[in-house]
Amino acid sequence: MGLGRLNKQLVTHTSVKASPIIHRNISVGILRENYDKWERRTPLTPSHVKELIENCGEALDNVYVQPASHRIFPDSQYESIGATLREDLSDADILLGVKRVKREEDLIPDKTYMFFSHVIKGQPENMGLLQVNKMSFMLVC
Repeated sequence: MGLGRLNKQLVTHTSVKASPIIHRNISVGILRENYDKWERRTPLTPSHVKELIENCGEALDNVYVQPASHRIFPDSQYESIGATLREDLSDADILLGVKRVKREEDLIPDKTYMFFSHVIKGQPENMGLLQVNKMSFMLVC
């Protein structure tokens, strides 16, 4: 997916209720953090997911959340505000994470991933992710 196409899919979001600017329905997936066993953070809190669902209306197909027993917010909080708990995130258009995926082979082809990665530091364990754009992924690091 090219950057121009991604820009057309992104939702303009403010804390004030506004009409989202979007050209097709999208779905968002929240990855379970598995890079290290101590990671408890999440890219979106349940209250952020609730805002996304309320403000985007029909432009948002779904918010999928990969179950995680170690996440700072329990899975039940995401479910109670309308997110769908799901192991398989292949239906999500955009996948959000805090840290990079543990293994490159875990990346789902033809998806846009957004997470933090220290590729600028040249850490050998992170450098493989720079090659994935050649394999039809889009990383926004």
